Amino acid sequence: MTVDLDEFDVEPGTELDLPGATHKPIVVKAHTDRMTREEWLDARRAGVGGSDLPTLAGISNYGSEYEVYQSKVTSLNDEAGEAAELGHLLEPVLGDLFSTRTGLPVLDPKVLVQHPEYPFMLANPDRLVILPTGRYAILEIKTRSAYFSQHWRYGVPVEVELQVRHYMEVLGLRTAFVAVLIGGQQFKHFRIERSPEIAERIIALEAEFWQRVVDRDPPAPTHVDSDLVGGLFVPERDRAATVGPEVLELLRERKRIKEAESAAKDRLLEIDTIVKSRIGDAEIARDMTGRDVATWKAPRSGSGRVDTSAMTAAFPALADRFRTGRSTSRTLRVDKTLR
Repeated sequence: MTVDLDEFDVEPGTELDLPGATHKPIVVKAHTDRMTREEWLDARRAGVGGSDLPTLAGISNYGSEYEVYQSKVTSLNDEAGEAAELGHLLEPVLGDLFSTRTGLPVLDPKVLVQHPEYPFMLANPDRLVILPTGRYAILEIKTRSAYFSQHWRYGVPVEVELQVRHYMEVLGLRTAFVAVLIGGQQFKHFRIERSPEIAERIIALEAEFWQRVVDRDPPAPTHVDSDLVGGLFVPERDRAATVGPEVLELLRERKRIKEAESAAKDRLLEIDTIVKSRIGDAEIARDMTGRDVATWKAPRSGSGRVDTSAMTAAFPALADRFRTGRSTSRTLRVDKTLR
């Protein structure tokens, strides 16, 4: 059953003592069911949430530390996809199912809470569980496609575990449960106990990151941030940015890589040309065992390249219908005399 308690129906800024908590009272920062989407995004920018931690720890397949940083200092936000939206709608059902399976009452607090000692640590738990001892525990609810079923075969995936451990630390709770619906057909739940050693490392990692936010000291972007960086800045024509030795060394490294890339492309073209000369007027290269190892085929009829310039000239009105807005693409060119 899901229990509604008045304990969490307090004014923002109120301190709450949770039964059996490991630290002094938590701070209720806001009521999530009374917030607009924009208010929720603003609240997320004010600290580190559980979903940020796996990325900061370098174990998430989505995003980067640089992206998390930008989400705190700019209006950058992630739009929830349909899977996340459906997962949110299923939370009450899965919370009730967990309660039925375990016999443990479930509470929906609907609050964003703040760590009393580290105010940048925020948590919005899906649900809380009331243990037989009267203590509270976290309940994190997930929905996953059958494609990811193997990830849950032996327990909770580490990125989900880190998220839950973040919540445990913010609320000061010793126990957490993770319930997951896999492929809409398989329901599992797991129990996690607090580790002081892991908690200490989580706090240190998040504190280091948040100091960067306070100091406006962004982490270095990686290759996954290419599109993000391209969209963050609006160029000012002919404005020059003064760069230091670090950027100059990066440009020198880039030049060396481009030279190696050029040499590799030349060698690749040479190899292709030799192979094509051996294939001759055939279409397939076949080894001595009869295995096809390469092909060199002409385009089939009707698959040639479209001459867009000629098409635009012949049908300008049609071309205008498919013309996109002004390009925001910017090309990086490096001085060839740089040594």
